[in-house]
Amino acid sequence: VCSSDLVQLNYGFGAAEVNKLVKCVNADGLFIHLNHTQEAVQPEGDTNFENLFAKLAEILPQIKVPVIVKGVGHGIDKPVVEKLIKMGIKMIDVSGTGGTSWAWIEGRRQSYIVEEENLGYLFRDVGIRTDVCLQENAVISERSATSLIAGGGIRNGLDVAKPLTMGASHATAAMPFLAAAMDSPEAVRKVIQRYKKELRVAMFACGAKNVEQLKHM
Repeated sequence: VCSSDLVQLNYGFGAAEVNKLVKCVNADGLFIHLNHTQEAVQPEGDTNFENLFAKLAEILPQIKVPVIVKGVGHGIDKPVVEKLIKMGIKMIDVSGTGGTSWAWIEGRRQSYIVEEENLGYLFRDVGIRTDVCLQENAVISERSATSLIAGGGIRNGLDVAKPLTMGASHATAAMPFLAAAMDSPEAVRKVIQRYKKELRVAMFACGAKNVEQLKHM
């Protein structure tokens, strides 16, 4: 899967450029990031957000792979989810607060003396929690057969189980796996096995025989 930021549609990116990107890496899917807070705190950020949803709706039929719209640690609210569903998006990663803050990552890239005067630090936790995003959008996503993906603060198998009971079809994590990958492939496998064990115990504890039962609890 490859990725691009939604705001790039105002900086020379269109359907042709997106499809070229997909072809270049032989991707079977495309993440489109809603990263407006991240861009806003960057000194070199792209901040022309005018008419982006209209431009996305225009190029969607031309994109040759499935599209997943993804937040970057600040959440996606219900009005935006409704707009995305209306234009035909079938997979949305709400990526709420509670995990990695890309605003703070941008803040750490900059030189600073006082944290409270660093834009990235100031906006590091601004947004909507992952669980709130899921609860707000569970009904509309089910009615429209849209998959909600829970990202943001998924640090163990229990964290995987919880959002599945709130309307998520999947859960994602990056930091635990990236940290393990800095060590070795075997360390990554150990993290995966730990997540699996923790998820199974969570399912056992609430009486779910499988993931589908867990989703309906």
